[in-house]
Amino acid sequence: MNTFKAAGFFVFTILLLASCSDIPDRDWSDAVPEDAPFVIIPNEAASLNSVLDASHTPLLDDITSSAVQLLSRVDSTAQSPIPLNAITLYPDADNQLAIVWMAQASDRFMERMQNNFYLDFAQNKYSFKNVKIHILHLGDRRLFAAQLHDDLFISESSLALEETIRAYTGSHARANLSNITPQA
Repeated sequence: MNTFKAAGFFVFTILLLASCSDIPDRDWSDAVPEDAPFVIIPNEAASLNSVLDASHTPLLDDITSSAVQLLSRVDSTAQSPIPLNAITLYPDADNQLAIVWMAQASDRFMERMQNNFYLDFAQNKYSFKNVKIHILHLGDRRLFAAQLHDDLFISESSLALEETIRAYTGSHARANLSNITPQA
């Protein structure tokens, strides 16, 4: 009988610890760090591809350290359009702005990215705040990607992506986007 109680207590403890480590499902806007100077919110029907094809997108290349067109390779790998929630510009380590693309993706999206952009015998992922950050190798450049529930965050800057994760998990102050009304 004592063995049964001990086994039950052990299973209960494991389940309790596993449930405590789950990251709650939040709105994408909770992932915007308070110190992000710019947040671009596209119209509701925007997809990653439609924003990449927009005439004003090359401006992002001019004001950031990111190569915007790298995302077109990621988008072309997806089986359907990737709905885009926002583009956050975040101060990077070299005093330039880094882009964090905030999108939505299915559970299988990262699996497709792994199949296409992981390298053999290379570091392809790491863990940060109990979140798996994937390193997508695109030629001589790298993108960092994390998926929390159906929210997908992609950036060329690991620092910007990690700050996004800190905001999402509540360990960093979040931007207050509650008073923002989209303009037509």
